[in-house]
Amino acid sequence: MKRSRELLLVVCCISLALLACEDKTSVTPPGEDGAVPDISYADLTGPDLLAPDLVPPDMPLPTCTDQKQNGAETDVDCGGGACPRCANQQKCKVGSDCVSAVCKAGICVAASCTDKAQNGTETDVDCGGGACPKCADSKQCKAAGDCLSGVCVGGMCVAGSCTDKVKNGAETDKDCGGPVCPKCQDNWICKQHADCQSGVCLNNVCQGPTCKDMTQNGAETDVDCGGGTCPKCADSKQCKAAGDCLSGVCQGGACAKPTCTDKVHNGTETDVDCGGGACPKCAAKKKCSGSGDCDSGVCKNGVCAAASCTDKTQNGAETDVDCGGGTCPKCAYGEGCKAGGDCVTASCKSKVCACTTLDHCNKAFNCVTGKCVAARSSCASQKNTYSSSGDGVYWIGSGSSAVRVYCDMQLKSTLCSEVQGTRSGKTREGSKLNIKMVNRLLYSAGVCELWALRSSSGNYPIDTLRKVAGQTMSTCAALGFKANDKLNNCYFGATYKSNCGFPIGTKYYRWGNMCSGCTQYNGSHKTYRLQGYMNSASVITTYSGSKRSRCKVK
Repeated sequence: MKRSRELLLVVCCISLALLACEDKTSVTPPGEDGAVPDISYADLTGPDLLAPDLVPPDMPLPTCTDQKQNGAETDVDCGGGACPRCANQQKCKVGSDCVSAVCKAGICVAASCTDKAQNGTETDVDCGGGACPKCADSKQCKAAGDCLSGVCVGGMCVAGSCTDKVKNGAETDKDCGGPVCPKCQDNWICKQHADCQSGVCLNNVCQGPTCKDMTQNGAETDVDCGGGTCPKCADSKQCKAAGDCLSGVCQGGACAKPTCTDKVHNGTETDVDCGGGACPKCAAKKKCSGSGDCDSGVCKNGVCAAASCTDKTQNGAETDVDCGGGTCPKCAYGEGCKAGGDCVTASCKSKVCACTTLDHCNKAFNCVTGKCVAARSSCASQKNTYSSSGDGVYWIGSGSSAVRVYCDMQLKSTLCSEVQGTRSGKTREGSKLNIKMVNRLLYSAGVCELWALRSSSGNYPIDTLRKVAGQTMSTCAALGFKANDKLNNCYFGATYKSNCGFPIGTKYYRWGNMCSGCTQYNGSHKTYRLQGYMNSASVITTYSGSKRSRCKVK
């Protein structure tokens, strides 16, 4: 009995000594494998504390099921290392005495995410398990949800990557977005435009490319253009192929400005490198939008037509509209030309067809030095106004009242007119004989038809001017006309008892330059002479006009 009391006293002393050495709060750190080390009853007692020879043979040893706090237990049947850990609110000495591994002020307290112990459902100290924050890389885990990276491999949290099929790190969606991973596809989560393949982040969602999002994306070769789905790009914009450019020309990765030699239908051109005003005109069968696009000047149904002589356009070799150039009819007075052969008038001056006759001018206009000018009031006015005007047919008068007359420009007077009447003149063969005649201008025939041709003094008829004594002038030329056309013959003289109607009675004298047997001016003379008395002779007209002669006026 005495020995039992001594043994109890020894145990109590040892327990007091141990309590004096402990802190108020104890957290037993886990071993290298994370488990709290077991401490046996023998470890707490040892041979020096509870030697077998000191234990009474009739005293039972403490157990973890005797419903008593004994041995090394810190509370009833728990703690101390040999027994199960104590539940919350039970007594403890160190953290290893507690299920929570947290001993505070001698009492086991519930596990928390800030108690610096791996407890509860935690997979590592204060992290993982669902209730606590996720664990950093290299911490222990049981599932991906325990890790900040979302990746648990071999019980260990590993760093996130752009191929781990988990949204982690700086990613804005699974394996995309952020500064490290590839850009996200359409409809995936984003934070900024740079996170998206389209370059467009709207309401934190990557948007599909459009041609109006002010971003180069999709198949675009520059912002909102090119690539086949968007409008073609303007000059200087980026391109990959000709089809990306409005100009149809992609050079060095940039759309080039249209030119008239780039072999592409672009700019304002109506066909390849032609038309549109800036480029050369288009050839036949090329596209056009107006006559100005075609070298023929004719655009029909959007196509340039070949030049023709009836298209009312100056084209081809023509020198003016539908004339000249050798292939079309000759051009009229006033129309363009390159040579006389281009003109009806056969005269080209200063690249304009010039008139050469009255026929080339309209009514009441005369041809003077290649130009049609307004008719004057008289032959004298015509000559005085245009000193180069020579003998010929002119319009005299104005407007519809103008008539054609043949002017003797030596006398500056009318020698013949479309209006029948008596005209005066003077011969030109040298005699300067004053003459009279009745005549009428037959312009279409190019003649002046005349009769009652006689001297102004004495009314003696006039015969043909013979080419004798050195005379070379024709009868009509001597009268002031251009040349003979058809001279008539009226027998005149005593033999015929004919004065051809002239008011001279039986005085058979007439004006001529050759006579045989005449008592006055017999023989041949160069100029007209009043010869007679005539027995058998002739004159070129009758007084009445029954026989008329014609002189050329052209």
